[in-house]
Amino acid sequence: MLNIEWEKIATAYDLIISEIKPIQSGLINSTFKVVTQRGDFIVQQLNTSVFKDVDAIADNISKVGNYLKNVFPDYLFTHPVPQQNGECLFKQEDLVFRVFPFINNTHTIQTTSSPHEAYEAAYQFALFTKKLTGFPLATLHETIPRFHDLQLRYHQFEQAVNANNGIRKTKASALIKEVLERMDIVNAYEYFITHKDSKKRVMHHDTKISNVLFDAAGKGVTVIDLDTIMPGYLLSDLGDMLRTYIANVSEEETDLDVIFIRDAYVKAIEQGYKAGLENEISSFESDNFYLFGRIMMYMQALRFLTDYLEYDIYYGQNKEDQNLKRALNQHRLLELFEELYP
Repeated sequence: MLNIEWEKIATAYDLIISEIKPIQSGLINSTFKVVTQRGDFIVQQLNTSVFKDVDAIADNISKVGNYLKNVFPDYLFTHPVPQQNGECLFKQEDLVFRVFPFINNTHTIQTTSSPHEAYEAAYQFALFTKKLTGFPLATLHETIPRFHDLQLRYHQFEQAVNANNGIRKTKASALIKEVLERMDIVNAYEYFITHKDSKKRVMHHDTKISNVLFDAAGKGVTVIDLDTIMPGYLLSDLGDMLRTYIANVSEEETDLDVIFIRDAYVKAIEQGYKAGLENEISSFESDNFYLFGRIMMYMQALRFLTDYLEYDIYYGQNKEDQNLKRALNQHRLLELFEELYP
């Protein structure tokens, strides 16, 4: 269980830890539920290889949290728990941690198994962005600069292709060719972000279903995992929900023949997000709903393939050629999506 000195964390937060339970969620950070004399908490180790500026993350969460506390005090926001010295980040040599309260009578889910869940999640992510309509956007840090910048991701992919002359490039040659031929999506992305009716907002940027808390009745309660709160476009959150909710299988599925699109989930995401954002969405943005899915599916295929060609430095792997297989999965999802929503 990693090289974590739990005694030091417990002392910093004045906790007596009686149980530690790893939570398997996401590819980036390591998360644990801890049971203590003061109640249950979530302890998360930040991946400092991905998040280079952890202080910027802490500052973003603090600013957003304070804004919501003052303007929408009834909105449930998971504020970090401060240490005894008042700091919210605990740094242990090259490791960085933070602690959040465990919200009782809520749970997370790992995969979307009904249109209702898709609707509730979309509504919660939209509501989060709507609540922050008046937030001073310029005060937020880019915790991962150009995170959902498709032009950048395409350029990084081209660099990885040019730099790799090994067996991995040979294995991926067919997919590389197909991906390189999809510049139309890059052009569509550029057109969207430069359009006068495309607005920058406070976006979550990581809208997988496990980043939503649900109550016992299956109703969405709030969103969590706020490392990637940044200025961005609707394409980031809506596109990522389409990418991760509407397939019948996850991005780890290697049998491409079993993948299909669940149309009811597509409609649920659109309805839930528009209900949460209400009148804050322009007609131009609404008309590009399906484009958001194409952009994010293509971008994720690029990112997995780039990481494969760069020997898994970002996502890692625990199976042979895992990131190539993930890229193939996402490219197939894109193909199926385009067939249904050209």
